[in-house]
Amino acid sequence: MQGLQQSYSQYFNKRHGKSGHVFEGRYKAIICQKDPYLLELIRYIHLNPVRAGIVKSPERYRYSGDYGYLQGRASEIIDPAKVLSMLGGTQAYRRFVREGLPDGHKEEYYAVEDQRFLGAEGFGEK
Repeated sequence: MQGLQQSYSQYFNKRHGKSGHVFEGRYKAIICQKDPYLLELIRYIHLNPVRAGIVKSPERYRYSGDYGYLQGRASEIIDPAKVLSMLGGTQAYRRFVREGLPDGHKEEYYAVEDQRFLGAEGFGEK
């Protein structure tokens, strides 16, 4: 991933006459435990553009998978069927994501022992 990020940064900077970092931080992939953590992680990711002040609602951010979830459309990287079935459909998914707007994320899901794992205490030891 580091090589891809570095190559893309060089390409982007050359094309746009810029220098420096293109992405804010390092690539981060985590293993998450059980469905509640998955759902909270999806909500957290889809609300990031709203929290950053880029858009007023997550469905208005075209670079997010939120649109795919709302349309129920799978792509090469997103298959919303499992998440939509866990929540009870598209409207329930929309409500679930919007419920996270005033509260931010739930701290109990983010007490991360190791940055590679999201789950209950001891989950990363398995």
